[in-house]
Amino acid sequence: MFPLMNTVAVRSVLHGSLGEMLKYMQDLSDTTRQYQHFPLGTAQAYAFASRQDNASSKVTTLFDTLFIYQGRRQSKAGEQLYEAVYGASNVEFPVCVEMEIVDDEYLSWTTACKSIARTAGETEGIIEALDTVLRQMISAPDAPAIVSDAEGVTVCGLPKFRKSESKSKEAAPVTNGLSDEWSGTELAIRKALHEMSDVAEDNIRKDSTIFHLGLDSILVLRLPALLRGHDIKLSVSDILREQNLYSMAQCVLRSNPEGQLSLDVDAVLSDALSRLDLSSELEKLENEVGEIGTVMPVTAGQLYMIRQWQASRGALFYPTFTYTIEGRFNNERLDAAWESLLRRNAILRTGFVEVGSDVVQVTYRAPMNEVNYTKAKPAGSNLRSPPVSLVVEEAQGSSITLKLTIHHALYDGISLPILVDELQTLYKGGEVTPPSGVFKTFVAQSISAASASAEDKWTAYLNGSSTSNSIAIAASNKRTEVFHPSLKVKPLRQLAQDSGVSVDALFLAGIAKQYAQHLQSSPTTVVFGIYFANRAPFGEDLSSLAAPTLNLLPLRVNKPLERKIPELAKDIQRDLSAISSKEMAAASLEQICRWTGVKVDFFVNILKSATTSDLEKEEVFRPLQEFEEKAETVEQVVDENICGSLNGGGGAYLPTIDVEIRYEGDEIDMGVFAPSNMLGVEGAEELVRGFRGFWA
Repeated sequence: MFPLMNTVAVRSVLHGSLGEMLKYMQDLSDTTRQYQHFPLGTAQAYAFASRQDNASSKVTTLFDTLFIYQGRRQSKAGEQLYEAVYGASNVEFPVCVEMEIVDDEYLSWTTACKSIARTAGETEGIIEALDTVLRQMISAPDAPAIVSDAEGVTVCGLPKFRKSESKSKEAAPVTNGLSDEWSGTELAIRKALHEMSDVAEDNIRKDSTIFHLGLDSILVLRLPALLRGHDIKLSVSDILREQNLYSMAQCVLRSNPEGQLSLDVDAVLSDALSRLDLSSELEKLENEVGEIGTVMPVTAGQLYMIRQWQASRGALFYPTFTYTIEGRFNNERLDAAWESLLRRNAILRTGFVEVGSDVVQVTYRAPMNEVNYTKAKPAGSNLRSPPVSLVVEEAQGSSITLKLTIHHALYDGISLPILVDELQTLYKGGEVTPPSGVFKTFVAQSISAASASAEDKWTAYLNGSSTSNSIAIAASNKRTEVFHPSLKVKPLRQLAQDSGVSVDALFLAGIAKQYAQHLQSSPTTVVFGIYFANRAPFGEDLSSLAAPTLNLLPLRVNKPLERKIPELAKDIQRDLSAISSKEMAAASLEQICRWTGVKVDFFVNILKSATTSDLEKEEVFRPLQEFEEKAETVEQVVDENICGSLNGGGGAYLPTIDVEIRYEGDEIDMGVFAPSNMLGVEGAEELVRGFRGFWA
């Protein structure tokens, strides 16, 4: 009842006799079978990318002909309710041929061609040619597949033809295998790419990838809106999948941009919670906190933040962000702005509760959470009430300080600036746009994506990878913190563009080398974790969603010590594209550990600097950020009441070494943080020195 077929590209070479060709194609079919589930779009992207260094061997498209073998069909005997007399189909490819065997007695051929490829008469001629070739193969298997003489060339017994000796005057010149003639769609995409990247239109080629133009997965979030201004509909996931201009244009021509599938959000969430006994727990929560609006599972990223907060006994992932208020302070306006912010953003009214080994998030309708003008309340030992608060402190003189304390399960690096900017706008009395996107829908989509294919893809991707070599780390209150701001490096955007990768991919390649050296075992493969923004896994643009879509995923790098950084970066860029698919991007570390046995204890977070437009905004709340250099062991304040031995996770959430990198122009800020009994100050300093050495 469901379509299970996939399209696979097949490359063959005419040679030998017809019988030899038949055996050759059978062997080729058997070999191709193992790749039958590999996505065609990914195969095309790889093919075009591999041609960049072999311009002379490139062709315009990967293929333009589709062959479908339907297998055997039995025609039912007896009286038929209806009889097919005519069929029509809008095929995706210029030439499409379908074959099936009926009643084990005869072949049925069906062909469909776009008018740009064949006329009606020429389409019928394809069926006649197929019959001729099949008859020739059966009657004369020893005949040569190709015969060439003075009179012309014949292939498989078809009529002779002569090879053209003169170039067609109408043939368009080609560059890198792609026609130099630009279609309207290609020109529109090129213009949008120019507007986004500031690269001159004349310097943007059809095979230019978004990374050649200096864009990355975060900047690309703005591209669909620009394209819509040129009447081009492409989703973020379409762009990240296709990557180069030509492939994007082909995606548009197929008129199938990845759209939002119909999804019964409430049914998905209800089904996900059906196995949990929540009634008594929810009753307690309503008595403790207030009326409940929505209950749903946590995302994979939220689960990570909660488990690590528990493991650290409250020391990690529950930070306080400090701001000073410029100008005269008005507490009534702040109270109203804070109340409005909570009302508009359900994520700020959300708490978390454990049910057995599971964690669910509970959104309250109107929990008590007023601005505190005395002192900060101590953080609780659980997250049942929304773990977010705003405190106002009066410093020396007339300076006013705001302290926003918020658990990382409620925000990520993209949503927090959105929330703070909204609070600032509300405080100033400005107009705010309606909230963009619905977090509940994102959660339901993430649950739906966690299918059997997710397990298959992660198992295949991490096949042969060894698990973390970490020994059990005893709980410790001491933590290594090394941070070096404004380290001078050579300009990296040009290197990234020349390599056809993002700066992030270059950084991850450098980290892979440093991590391999840190392991001191010359591994052939390293696996470490990355902070993954996850803002476009399901097609739509979630760049303005004021809720955490962040996930943490393992990245595998082969032979990091043997290969150079640009080569590693190309493989990493390819893998980043693969794991950003909706099936892989929604998986949790707990699931991945259960499927593959792989655990991760080393993570990299590449932070994005504020954009020029952000810096130009008039700020009332000015962040007080600490960018002082440090290299020390600090004593953490922990809460012994927070559960340190986790109910869930299956051992997937280990103590970790965390590396943070922020890049701007010719400078990077880099920090390394870890339990001191896992990595000392000197070891962290060596990671920073070694990494910087790649770009000095």
